[in-house]
Amino acid sequence: MELLQHLIGSLWVPRLCIKKGWNGGVGRINCIAFHPTIATFWVGTPGGGLWKTVDNGISWLPLTDNLIANLGVSSIAIDPTNSDIIYIVTGDGETSSGIPSIGVFKTTNGGATWNSTGLIWNESQRVKARKILIHPTQPSILLLVTSKGIYKSINAGLTWVLKKSGNFFDIEFKPGSPSILYACNQKDFFKSLDGGETWLIKTNGLPSTSNSLRLAIAVTPINPLEVYLVVGGPKGADPDDNFIGMYKSTNSGNSFLLQSTAPNILGYEQNGTDDESQASYDIAILASYITANLVAVGGINVWCSTDAGLSWGTSKTYWVENSAPAGQYVHADIHALEINPLNNNWFAGTDGGIYFSTTNGNSWSSITSSLGIQQIYRVSEKDVIAGGMYVGTQDNGCNGFIGSVAQHVRGADCMEVHAENGVVYAANNNGNDIYRYTGNPITGPNAWTNIQPQNDDGKWIIPLNFTLQIRCPLCGLR
Repeated sequence: MELLQHLIGSLWVPRLCIKKGWNGGVGRINCIAFHPTIATFWVGTPGGGLWKTVDNGISWLPLTDNLIANLGVSSIAIDPTNSDIIYIVTGDGETSSGIPSIGVFKTTNGGATWNSTGLIWNESQRVKARKILIHPTQPSILLLVTSKGIYKSINAGLTWVLKKSGNFFDIEFKPGSPSILYACNQKDFFKSLDGGETWLIKTNGLPSTSNSLRLAIAVTPINPLEVYLVVGGPKGADPDDNFIGMYKSTNSGNSFLLQSTAPNILGYEQNGTDDESQASYDIAILASYITANLVAVGGINVWCSTDAGLSWGTSKTYWVENSAPAGQYVHADIHALEINPLNNNWFAGTDGGIYFSTTNGNSWSSITSSLGIQQIYRVSEKDVIAGGMYVGTQDNGCNGFIGSVAQHVRGADCMEVHAENGVVYAANNNGNDIYRYTGNPITGPNAWTNIQPQNDDGKWIIPLNFTLQIRCPLCGLR
């Protein structure tokens, strides 16, 4: 898949200029990291490696194409004293079936060459490594959360020690006091007072529900005592299971107060009335560096609160491109919400690329048009009658290409695609929908017919098999 996305994706994405689908994008962004002193930043992707920009996304440079076959990057840490020293966490920590981690890699020359650190796994171990932190004043100290637990290195990655077992998702330093850390697993919040050597569970004020799928933590330098915690659960009829709650601590995580449980800020609708959630796949949170009580949460859309999560109004972004208000389209599924401390710009890493806001989340712009990171599942053969060739992609739909014209013709996941004799077929995840288009979907109207057999769902990727049939010249039968 990595070879396909670099051979096809890097040529394809800049030409996606005509859109008939509902969520156009270039591919998933898992993580974002910023240079400590200049306007440079990096993004990590689940199958396209590490990329760098020095011009706010006008152009991008891939840094790991020659590293290893495993091109997933789940987290990035930049040495605050030397930005040529970069650590990346390999693999895709967001999906259970995605690329597993093979450990932490390090460069000392800005990405020209890479070496493994002392933390190495085999792919067969299926480890999910999710976030790495580098100590702000002692850069030889690193902490990492994974599906196996919390690891720590005190010698710049040469050796690592497992400090706490468990399936952990997030970790943060207390601003200004890096000996204090916070971490969370699927259901619980933990605090360390000794730089991550030991960990204590903190439960005061937090939900005891067993339905939580994922927690995420936010802290802010404008009030180091504050800790925000968002708790997400599964989709379902009970709205309490979607957005379990926003919680706030004013005493460094020793106790929490519930801020809100509604509306459902993890769902699809801008008013939060639906019962959907993807908390097990993506959930993100940020707290403003300059405005007290301003927090944002990302699930499928991005929501903002100006009163520390007590109220939410309506979402600031909408995942349906042709229905989103101007400046509010951000591709669905928010994996990262970060603030660039140099200018307070907000950044969102999504299934469709990276978006940024200079208005505290009120309006957004995409800056990923030149990234070749699209995760391509299938490529059709070229069919001139059907308008060239097509690819099916992860959460960026079915995209058609003929000559110099390309088009996003269907949204969501497209796992299988086939074009033959003027007919295009596209199947999304689990075979929930199988569509047929007769004609040219690039130049013709956006009209597809669902041909899925009734009550016939399947695995994540449904193969479409086609048998050559020859028509009898005498009777016309096949």
